[in-house]
Amino acid sequence: MAPRAYPALALLVLGAFVRGDRLKERLHGDGLFDTKSVVSESDRVAEFSRRYESWPPPALTTHELPSYTSAMARREAEIMQIQDSQERWDAWMFMAQARLMRNFTVPQWEVIDAPKDIHAELLANLRTGMRSRPRRERDGDRNAHSGVHGPNEPDFVDQEHLNYKVLDALNPLHEKWAGV
Repeated sequence: MAPRAYPALALLVLGAFVRGDRLKERLHGDGLFDTKSVVSESDRVAEFSRRYESWPPPALTTHELPSYTSAMARREAEIMQIQDSQERWDAWMFMAQARLMRNFTVPQWEVIDAPKDIHAELLANLRTGMRSRPRRERDGDRNAHSGVHGPNEPDFVDQEHLNYKVLDALNPLHEKWAGV
């Protein structure tokens, strides 16, 4: 997704919060994105070049610390060595997201304690979910892929309703951190 598309996605997400039923207006999951349309690589490169001229776009690096820009350049070089196309794509997606997210603090991230009641509820839900057979990544969808590789398929504890409660509880902390 092009960097300029993120504000539109953010507005879509905020609209879901305003309208009410978040499960009907999914914030995440494959149902949010059109995975059937295909843009050719040459068209994608041409559009990116038209919009941004180069990678990384200069607008991204103006807010980065020089050490972060160097670290991202090293990571990009590592990614370019990945031979498996899916692994390479996944790594690029993670790196692009890291570059697109503006850093609000010198270390980029601050570590704080989550509200104790939310932490306790998350932990209780995880323990309950693990005792009652968690969902396997590919249950019902053999093509599902979280990016986790290896011989052991990841377990998932479904908790979408709880996720929204956590988002609501953490939102003021994020707003304070971001200065909004």
